[in-house]
Amino acid sequence: MISIAFVTELFFPNIGGQEFRFLKLAHGILKKGFDVTVYTTDHTGGTLPKEDKISGVHVVRYVTLKNYVKPGSRSITQLSKFIVATRNLLRRIIKEYDFILINQMPILHLLFLPTEPKICIDWCEVYRKGSLRYLVKLASKRFDKGIAVSEIVAEEIRRANPHASLEIVRTPVEIDKYATSIEQKDLDTILYVGRLVTHKNIDSLINAIIYLNEELHQRKKLIVVGDGPLKHLLTEKYKDHRYIEILGRVDEERKIELFKRSGILAIPSYREGFPNVVAEAIASLTPVLTVKAPLNNVYPFVERHRIGFVASSPSAKHIAETIARISEEEWKYAVINEMRLREEFREEVNINKLISYISRCS
Repeated sequence: MISIAFVTELFFPNIGGQEFRFLKLAHGILKKGFDVTVYTTDHTGGTLPKEDKISGVHVVRYVTLKNYVKPGSRSITQLSKFIVATRNLLRRIIKEYDFILINQMPILHLLFLPTEPKICIDWCEVYRKGSLRYLVKLASKRFDKGIAVSEIVAEEIRRANPHASLEIVRTPVEIDKYATSIEQKDLDTILYVGRLVTHKNIDSLINAIIYLNEELHQRKKLIVVGDGPLKHLLTEKYKDHRYIEILGRVDEERKIELFKRSGILAIPSYREGFPNVVAEAIASLTPVLTVKAPLNNVYPFVERHRIGFVASSPSAKHIAETIARISEEEWKYAVINEMRLREEFREEVNINKLISYISRCS
């Protein structure tokens, strides 16, 4: 039996795209009878147990970090501690496991880790400019084995490293839970699901909806699901606008129900990898509205697969103009393309692809 380790910067109870992806992959592998251990941090400064079980997955927290996670950044001191601890961890466990999958984030650590044949990188983000693009390019040249969350990410990694052996493994979703029909959809209901932090650009989305309703006399409704440092500010700022609902966190059942009946999922972020909400939107046949921004990985995916609409910039003006132009025919075309794509996100399909790749590499 192949022994497998996952190494990831953040994991549950922290909730985000990388945490969701690694839990779904680890749990799927576990259900197939493989041994898998997730190595991660105690990002809370020491409040979490050193060893844990989450959805049956064995979790080891190998380093304690204090005040590590900040909106849009990482503490430099704690990041350095994470890099050293991760390098030492790999040296310690390299002989114990047949296959080690390492999360791409926070990128900088990939420049300091050993380049053992057993190590595979989970590539989830690429960038079109700036220092992050340079770091990803440098890191990709160090590792020849990897999985990628999308074709766009895989192509960028291959450009930097033509020798890379990559498999596209999408974030698994239990797509049958999201089954819906066009008749259930309300085209005027726009859904946002994600963290409430500055780079998510929620203010521009809200102002676009206000403009559409109050200047163009449309009847759009925006439902905001998620938590974060901006939640209280947004709730107070827009409390007099009845067509804007800021729900905060909701349970899984309510979230899925909102996906099923919403007409559009909005991702107006300045910076985005491949959030699991894209997979959930595809599973629920909810076209995606996003924006052109150099660090937003969602918009080229939406353009490539024609599953939604892309504003020419993250500004409220351009978001509003894009929403105003959406016709029912264009919306249905995006839904049809999601119908074609949704099976690619099925859990069984992606876990089998990952296991096949692991077997070839081990």
